[in-house]
Amino acid sequence: MLFTIRDFTRLRQYSHIVWDIDRTITDENGALSEEVAAKIINLALNERVFHSFITGRDADWMKVKVIDRLIPFFKFNDVRGRLDFYGEVGSVIQRVSDDGTVTERFDSEIENHPLKMNANGVRDKLRALVYDPEKLESFNGRKLEAAEEVIYDANECGFVIDRTKHVAPICHPYIWATSKKAFATFEKIRNKEGYFNDFDQDPYAERLRSMITTEGFSDQVDIEVIGTAINIVPKLNGLKLGKSWATGKALMHIWEQKIGKNEISLDQVIAGTISAGDGRADLDFTKPMFPEAIARDLKRNRVDIIFVGGELDLPKVGSADYSLRENIIIQATGQGTLAVNARERRISWQDAMGARVISEVLDYLKMWGHFREF
Repeated sequence: MLFTIRDFTRLRQYSHIVWDIDRTITDENGALSEEVAAKIINLALNERVFHSFITGRDADWMKVKVIDRLIPFFKFNDVRGRLDFYGEVGSVIQRVSDDGTVTERFDSEIENHPLKMNANGVRDKLRALVYDPEKLESFNGRKLEAAEEVIYDANECGFVIDRTKHVAPICHPYIWATSKKAFATFEKIRNKEGYFNDFDQDPYAERLRSMITTEGFSDQVDIEVIGTAINIVPKLNGLKLGKSWATGKALMHIWEQKIGKNEISLDQVIAGTISAGDGRADLDFTKPMFPEAIARDLKRNRVDIIFVGGELDLPKVGSADYSLRENIIIQATGQGTLAVNARERRISWQDAMGARVISEVLDYLKMWGHFREF
C-alpha cells in the first residue's frame, strides 16, 4: 500500500484542494506530473472541485512547470476558472485568460513591503550571505579549468565558481534566487541533473537569523526552512506571511469571488477543503490565517492534509510545530515497490512518495465519493 489513512472518521466530501507543487505533484523532471494533471482537470470538470496551487517558487517557474502543462489539456478552458495559482507563497497571483494568456499581480498587502522594495538594502545584505549569480560567470558549456566547477540553481541555470578565487559565502551550500520578486530565497545548490544534497539546514538558518537581528530587520522579515531552500518571507503586523497566510487568501478568494458569501459560510468552505504537501512548511496549509474580524467568528479553522513526504520531512519531536502532525489524515507509507522491465531485463526501485502517491490517493477518494461541488 502506498498510503495509509490515519483516521477514517475524519474523511469527508471535498470541493477544494490546496496543492503544494514541488516534490508533491511533480514528475522526475520537476514539472507537474501529467497523470496528476489529468486527474486535477477531471475533478474540476466532473466534480466541480476548485484547486489552489501554492508554491514558494517564482511566477515564471509556476508558468513553465505547472500552467503550461495544464493549458494543452482537453477542456482546460472549461475549468480554468476553478484553478488558481499563487507564486512566492501567495505574494504573486496568476490567472489564465480564455486565450491562454497568463497574467500576474502582486497581492496588495505586500505591494510596497520593505523586502520587495529593498528598503535599507535588505535584499542586498541577504544575497551577500550566499552565492550571487550576478557576480558569477554563467556557464555556457566551455571547458573548465582545474579549480573550476559548475553549480546550478533551481531553474537549471549553471554558474562557474573557482575555489581559488571565490571566497565561499557564509551560507555556501546556497545560491540566491534572482527570479524572486516579493520574497527572497536561498536555494540549495544543485548539480547538472537537478539534484541537491540533504544536509542539516539549521546552522545556516541560525546564521541568517543572526544577521536579520543584527541589521534590525526582525520586524520586517522572518525565515522559513523548507526541503529545497530557506525562504526569507515578509512580516506584517508581527506575523510572517507563509503558507498559512496564502491558504487563508485562497479560501477567502473562493468564498468571496467564486462561490459568493451569501451562498455558503466560510466555515463550510474550510470544511470542504483538503490540502496536499511533502514538507514541514506544507503543514501550515492546515492552519489558514484570516483577518481578526473574520477569524474570531469561525467555528472551524483546520484543513486536513495528505502528506506524501518522508519522516525526516516532518517536525521533530519537541519542536514548536510538532502538534501539526495531528492534521495529517492520509500519509505516504514510503514503502515503495520494485518495478520489473522485462524488455530491458531490469529491476528498479520506485519510491512511494510524491506524485505517485497523490495519483493513487485521488483515485481512492474519487472511487469512494469523497469529491463533490460546494
